Amino acid sequence: IFTASLLGKEEIWSVKTEDGDPDLTQLTHSGQGKSHLKVSDDSKSVYYLEGGKLKKLDLGKKKSETLGFSAEMKLVIDQENRQKYEEAWSMLNQYFYDPEHHGIDWEAAREKYIPLIGALETEDEFIQVVSELMGELRASHLRIYPNYKSPDKQVQCAHYGFFFDSDAYRDQGIYRIRLILPNSPAETAENPLREGDRIIAVNGITLGRASNYFELIAGQEGKKTAFEVIGADGKKRTAEIKGAGFGLIRDLGYQWWIDTRRQIVDSLSDGKLAYVHLDAMGSGNLRDFKQELVNLAEKKDGLVIDVRYNRGGSIAVFLLEILTNRTYIYRNFVGGPLVSENKHRSKALEKPSILIINEASFSNAEIFASGYRQLGLGKIVGMPTSGGVIGTSSFNLIDGTRIRRPSWGCYTADMENLENIPRYPDITVDFDVADEVFDNDPQLTRAVNELLNQL
Repeated sequence: IFTASLLGKEEIWSVKTEDGDPDLTQLTHSGQGKSHLKVSDDSKSVYYLEGGKLKKLDLGKKKSETLGFSAEMKLVIDQENRQKYEEAWSMLNQYFYDPEHHGIDWEAAREKYIPLIGALETEDEFIQVVSELMGELRASHLRIYPNYKSPDKQVQCAHYGFFFDSDAYRDQGIYRIRLILPNSPAETAENPLREGDRIIAVNGITLGRASNYFELIAGQEGKKTAFEVIGADGKKRTAEIKGAGFGLIRDLGYQWWIDTRRQIVDSLSDGKLAYVHLDAMGSGNLRDFKQELVNLAEKKDGLVIDVRYNRGGSIAVFLLEILTNRTYIYRNFVGGPLVSENKHRSKALEKPSILIINEASFSNAEIFASGYRQLGLGKIVGMPTSGGVIGTSSFNLIDGTRIRRPSWGCYTADMENLENIPRYPDITVDFDVADEVFDNDPQLTRAVNELLNQL
């Protein structure tokens, strides 16, 4: 009995393990995520969780029912905190990737913080103590996530997709729009905002230097906000913009950043180079990378690969397999062009490339950088990476508080531990605050010039 996803829908399935026909059978059809499967003692039912509810699946009838469940638990806060603390320490004692715990006395570390546990009064204090305990290990991928609920939408700020000119506010106390993201609510509204507009009132409340702008847009997600503005032409008008959640604006901001990097590369290389950025190392990033090899890089002479601000993941091995492919034979269909066997059967770059890294290239991005150098794929430009390379999973404490379980070490072929040791670039190029403010990208510029020289 197991769960499997088909077309993005997770269901429970069964398969016979005896010899002969495996008889694969789908047992549920709700399409919702399922977890914590447990077969009953008589093997006639399966209990599981779905959407926060306890369910029972009758294996004979292939039907599920929701079970009513309630229970009371008497909590003694100091005892619960002690239980959670011991769980956290024990998990790291058993599963930390280095049995020597980076050379510290882990038992002594446990004893060091026990006197604080009985005096804790808030969840924040518990989080702080466990964070201090984790800090003793001097390792990456250690974090504790409190079991908090998200703030109510009535206190969350709405987002519209525009950004203020900080100089205008600092020097003159005015709220002038510096940038509007493409496809954002501010741009796509019936009466949109424009770059250069000066906002003088929000929902009828005048803005001044002492105003709390964020208080005025709290709770406006999904609602229209009236911005009274003075345009670059000096005329007043009112623009009604529907507030959005942070996720949409984050995605639009990231796409804007990518588009501007591609424009820089295209301009500096006179259209000869393609640009691909990986913000993480997940399955979706791998899918996008493969698509961009065809859509962007196929008609170019080289590729700039950027893993700055990469959060990590697990696809470095697949990326490196693609990049190491070399042409060994060509194929063609009648009347069609010659195609490398690698590209005919799978995906391959088979062109010169260069890699950009920085201090925020993390975890699997550092593994990628290490492999990129070791395999001789090209030069690396930027700043040393963060030096945080441990493989993790998740572990829940008794009350749902979540901590990371750092169980997998990572070593080069020469047995150098990547943890706490950054991956260094071949060409060091810093990126300072002024570059950020004025949207300069000296690392990208250097990478383009180096790859052009190589070509």
